[in-house]
Amino acid sequence: MQNSRGFWLLIFIGLSLSSIFIRCDLTPKFTFAEQFIPKNEIKRDINALKNIRLIQFLNWPVIKRQLLEKYPMIHSISLSVINFQSIQVNVIEKVPWAMIIKNNQPYIFSDDGVLLNPNLTDVELPNQKIMIINSSLQLTEENAINQRELGVLHSISKGLAEVPLFHLQQVVIKKEGINIIEDSGLVIHLGNEKNLQEKFIMLKYFIGKYRNKLTDMQLIDIQFPKRVIIK
Repeated sequence: MQNSRGFWLLIFIGLSLSSIFIRCDLTPKFTFAEQFIPKNEIKRDINALKNIRLIQFLNWPVIKRQLLEKYPMIHSISLSVINFQSIQVNVIEKVPWAMIIKNNQPYIFSDDGVLLNPNLTDVELPNQKIMIINSSLQLTEENAINQRELGVLHSISKGLAEVPLFHLQQVVIKKEGINIIEDSGLVIHLGNEKNLQEKFIMLKYFIGKYRNKLTDMQLIDIQFPKRVIIK
């Protein structure tokens, strides 16, 4: 009786060990349809894991961390089991937030300042509306927006959200100051990055009061405290 139990125990252990060495296929799946991140590079690295053995999934936290470090434009990665030997790698990309145009080349960034489209020559613009920045200044370094400039852009985005019915065309950043341009072509001169919150509050009430006359204006200068200059 004991020999019989031992026999079946060995069979069970053998089957268990053989199963963990079965190879699995990994299939990447991305959240967004647009090509604004280097999907082919990410697919290549995931495809390199094809036919991974089940036992190697013990190292999945390490593999996941390495992928996230190599591709900071990925928000998160998770696994879904399709069947016993097929596993889906779910890639959630970071959301496009701003596009900086330099030398006619678009660079797309998430709201944490990470460049989403490094090494991409053909960029498909995202479906959602994002902030467009035109500047000849150096706003980025090592595939990320500089922290100082990122703070300024966040302040502009937050300020614009408080101005109802203002449809931003683009933000222009020059040495002389910051301009925001409305879809109609109306230019708002903000000056430097100081007191941006107060400037947008002033812009909000000015536009609210003179909305019917905006078509007669070409420029609204709000760089000075408590003073609005129009042309």
